[in-house]
Amino acid sequence: MPKDEWFYSKGDQKLGPVPTAELKEMAGDGRLAPTDLIWREGMADWTPAGKAQNLFPANQPPPLPGSQPPPLPASDPSPEEEEERDDPGPRSAASRSRKDAETAERNKKLMYGGIAAGVLLLLVVVVGMSGGAGGRLTRSRIVSNETSAVASLVVILCGQATFHRTDFYGRGQLMYANPHTGRGFVDLYAVGNQRIGLIDQSLAKATSPRTAKAGYYFISFRGSADGYEYDPVIEFGVCAVPAVYGKTGINTFVMDVGGSVYMKDTGGVAPTRYPDVRRGWIAVGG
Repeated sequence: MPKDEWFYSKGDQKLGPVPTAELKEMAGDGRLAPTDLIWREGMADWTPAGKAQNLFPANQPPPLPGSQPPPLPASDPSPEEEEERDDPGPRSAASRSRKDAETAERNKKLMYGGIAAGVLLLLVVVVGMSGGAGGRLTRSRIVSNETSAVASLVVILCGQATFHRTDFYGRGQLMYANPHTGRGFVDLYAVGNQRIGLIDQSLAKATSPRTAKAGYYFISFRGSADGYEYDPVIEFGVCAVPAVYGKTGINTFVMDVGGSVYMKDTGGVAPTRYPDVRRGWIAVGG
């Protein structure tokens, strides 16, 4: 493997290799954090990206021989894992399933708790911004549609998180649904003939004004406005657009892989790529 290529980790996932130039770009735009681990041929072990020369201010560790990435450092076992080691039988398997379900439920409550605050802010902001633009619909109807649009974005976010844990495409690599299609997220409902059911069919079909759900349709981004192309292994972006501007909704919404939602009155024009949110976009709940 060329020494110019790096492996890096996100959580427990080993990703790469990528060339040094791309790794620097990832460090510059925040996709690579100083605490993320990196490795290339010649290094004895994984090291935090913040210690690598020319990525983040730090000293680079001396190179040592090696040809393949060593395993990622193991985290300390939780009390539940210690308990399972002592009792590996059927009872332990049932306990693991129960604990996994409890963890998933806690994570879901945290996520929906955060979006609830965002929706409350949305109600306040939209009512203040939509005066006179509602046409035949009342402002309350528009607020209802826009609140539903944000809720649908959260459903897509949760579906993507689950999709990313299974190789539904059979490519030997975990990735998010509908990479580089520029359409909605139909694969969260079904991949080919395999029904996934991570979102409902009406949301999966809401890819154009004609098939909108609650006055909004949803598209996926291929990349950002600065020309960067998304890597479906680690990122995605989604946009919610009013089907009929001024009648079914006013604001357009975008969401990134981290769940950050922004809104802007674009006149009903859908962005073709994830926008620079510093230019007039308002954070929902942030």
